[in-house]
Amino acid sequence: MPQLALIAGGTGLEAASQYGQMQANDAAAKYNAAAYERQAQASRLAASYQASQISQQGDRVVGSERAIQAASGIDPGSGTAQDIQGYSASKAHQDALAAIYRGEVSAQQAQGQANFIQAMRPAQKAGALLGIGGTLLQGGAYGYGTYQGLYTGGKPGWR
Repeated sequence: MPQLALIAGGTGLEAASQYGQMQANDAAAKYNAAAYERQAQASRLAASYQASQISQQGDRVVGSERAIQAASGIDPGSGTAQDIQGYSASKAHQDALAAIYRGEVSAQQAQGQANFIQAMRPAQKAGALLGIGGTLLQGGAYGYGTYQGLYTGGKPGWR
């Protein structure tokens, strides 16, 4: 009978270990998904800040152009002077939009990773639970085989 107790105890410990590993893996997946979500938010915030900085720099460039034109005796509100300012403002606006776009692409990649991890969690848990069930069934079958060998002389049926 001690063999059966050892088989049952070993099977129980293995199943408990698998369950603990499943819980640890699920906690790690939750953490990683949350980290990717934070990364997505950080990418959006950084892009917004960068776009703001680019816009401010564009405003300074246009202001400098107007000052230089005025100091040179050119009317900054007409003709070519105004075209130059418009080009500079347009270029700054395009650069700011490009910064936002790059940040959004990065954020979407991170969010996609978070979504993938979250979507895989149930399947991973189900697989782990099936593995635990298999361990318990194997232990039971091994225990039953040992029981038969001990108490029936290895012959099928009961004595």
